[in-house]
Amino acid sequence: MKSLARWSVNNSVSVNLIMIFIIMAGLFTVLGMRREMFPQFALDMINVSVTYPGASPQEVEEGICIKIEEQIKGVEGISKIRSGSYEGLGSVTVELDSNADLQTVLDDMKTQIDLIDTFPDEAEDPVIVEIINKDPTITVGVYGNVSEKLLRRTAEKSGTT
Repeated sequence: MKSLARWSVNNSVSVNLIMIFIIMAGLFTVLGMRREMFPQFALDMINVSVTYPGASPQEVEEGICIKIEEQIKGVEGISKIRSGSYEGLGSVTVELDSNADLQTVLDDMKTQIDLIDTFPDEAEDPVIVEIINKDPTITVGVYGNVSEKLLRRTAEKSGTT
């Protein structure tokens, strides 16, 4: 430790150059950083939902959910399958393995679900989507002794600059 302090005192120009380099590298990194108010990130989950108007949860489970579960259970990359049967709606949520390629599994699932031809006639086409989280990273509270309209306009104007 003493030798580092001694070297720093004897080589002040080098120490200042290193300090400037570190500051410049930090500024370069901060300015190049991607910033988003509402970042999107995948949760490695896929949801399949099928609307079945007028059907009870029991009918949805038998006519929709069980058929989807049985059809996709052989798809590589799936770690967990959960389903929910509601009045007029069946939903199957699939969690993927940590090393699975989301797009490959999504395509394989679409292919397998398209092979199901025994859905009830009243059931609509399955909707297969990747679950994406889109939560805000910043929440701002604005207050003051002015109208709500002016507060809103001021907050929106400040957010765009």
